[in-house]
Parts: sequence; C-alpha cells; structure tokens
Amino acid sequence: MSGMRQAFAFQTLLCFALFSLTSIRERRPFRASVPGWPLTVAMLADAGFGTLIGIHGLADLRPVPLWMTATVVVLPACVRWG
Repeated sequence: MSGMRQAFAFQTLLCFALFSLTSIRERRPFRASVPGWPLTVAMLADAGFGTLIGIHGLADLRPVPLWMTATVVVLPACVRWG
C-alpha cells in the first residue's frame, strides 16, 4: 500500500474514532451536555495531530492533499450529526 493511501486510511480511522467517542458517550443528543474539559482537550489534540500528520506526512505516511483531508473530516461529521 502506498504511503498516501496509508495516510488517508489513518486519517479516516482517526476521524471515525473521534466521532464515535462523541456518539457513545451518551444516549441523548450531543448538544444536550457538553463533554468535560479533559475529554475536549484530548479530542482536539488528537484531531490536530492527526491532521498535521496527514498534511505533512510522517515516516512512511506521505502527505495527503488538503481537500482530501477536509473530505475525511466532513464525511464522518455528516454521518454522526447528519
């Protein structure tokens, strides 16, 4: 598998995992209660580092175009909140 496909797969799995955390943390709508500060910081840090790794690459992970990164972030959000 090429490095760009690996980076794309990494970003896809990361985004779906982060949005799954917001989905399983409670049964009511996400807007009904805001997550705690530590969870929010951890999720934002994971999302930030994952995006940076995807855009700039790391080791065997080759950089992914910005439009592809935006697609990877928007599609799980639509699935989760859509």
